[in-house]
Amino acid sequence: MTVTSQVSRAAAAAVTTSISPPPLAKQHPFPLTRPVVKRLLNSGEVTNVSIRELQTSRFHKEFRIDEFIATGSFGVIYKCTNLFDGIPYAIKKIKQTTYKSPEYLVRKEVYANSAFGRHPNLVSYFTAWYEKGHIYIQTEFCHGGTLERMIHESDHVFCDNALRRLLWHVCNGLAHIHSKKLAHLDIKAANILICKTNGALVFADDLDDDEEIVDKDIVYKIGDFGHTICVEDVRSIEDGDSRYLPKELLRDDYSQLQKVDVFSTALTVYEAATRKHLPKNGPEWHRLRNGEFSLPQTIFLSTSLEKLLKKMVDLDPSNRPSASKVVNLLLDRGMAATKDQDEMEALKLSAQFLEPWLVNLKPPRTTLSDRGTYLKTDNCRKIEDYCFNNSKKIN
Repeated sequence: MTVTSQVSRAAAAAVTTSISPPPLAKQHPFPLTRPVVKRLLNSGEVTNVSIRELQTSRFHKEFRIDEFIATGSFGVIYKCTNLFDGIPYAIKKIKQTTYKSPEYLVRKEVYANSAFGRHPNLVSYFTAWYEKGHIYIQTEFCHGGTLERMIHESDHVFCDNALRRLLWHVCNGLAHIHSKKLAHLDIKAANILICKTNGALVFADDLDDDEEIVDKDIVYKIGDFGHTICVEDVRSIEDGDSRYLPKELLRDDYSQLQKVDVFSTALTVYEAATRKHLPKNGPEWHRLRNGEFSLPQTIFLSTSLEKLLKKMVDLDPSNRPSASKVVNLLLDRGMAATKDQDEMEALKLSAQFLEPWLVNLKPPRTTLSDRGTYLKTDNCRKIEDYCFNNSKKIN
């Protein structure tokens, strides 16, 4: 070693000693020597530690950004791979805002996830942290995108069984949320995430277990719990998207918050069935809330599904079925039992026509910038048109 390098090392050591904290404190993201952290840890009140007190540097050290997912007023969401376990995650990067403390919103989402635990129809939460002026939330990555994109940016076929599967998965997740005396309050197509299972069933009581299952490779999961609230304490309630909310919530009637979720789920399924963008206001907005709607008159959709959706949007929330009631109704095949014989034959015929194309729809791995994530072949379109044009003959 040269004399020059020895002098340089000595000078650097002297500077470090004079202005830097001890090595342990420098490496630890939230040193236990801080009085606030130490006091709270000693008292066992760990959850009262401010996220800013727990500032760390993780995002670029532990994760590789694979692709951009979405952006909004809250910030951005990325698909990232953890460099340690190699698993992809969704990471929400929340911007600072003067409207409401980001820490407050993060804690609501974190506490809700803690109460839920793990459930197959809820997006799993892993951790959250504060770093360089942003709050990060790490959750399960759902590689199928959102239901909103499937409805409006793809050619996915939402036949009767596909809609019943969607309805069952969402209500199954809601039943679990409601069992914890919580309400989601922001159920909508953009907050329903999709996971692909390669055709492997994840539920012992899956629908249509005695026949070919439509969309059997799709699992719908509820995400975004920033509006979740305890139904026994509504002091900090925040309204969700007005396109999906019932009238009573907009009148500040909070007596049946879990039935708000049921209402929003029905309109979400209606949106999938019709592929219509829901109105924010106006006459159509009021007609939907009065139950004055109908599903497309095709052999792909049953009248019993329409009747159930209308029950779920009843003006009187006490008349709406609970989420668990909807789940039991679907599992007990209560809907199928109300179909007349002609309607059942029409549905079977449509399923026979579509089966060769539906079961082989395995889209290539694409980025979110591609609009053709869910593809349908030209032959499938021709068969769908044929079935639609000949529906009167079948009936």
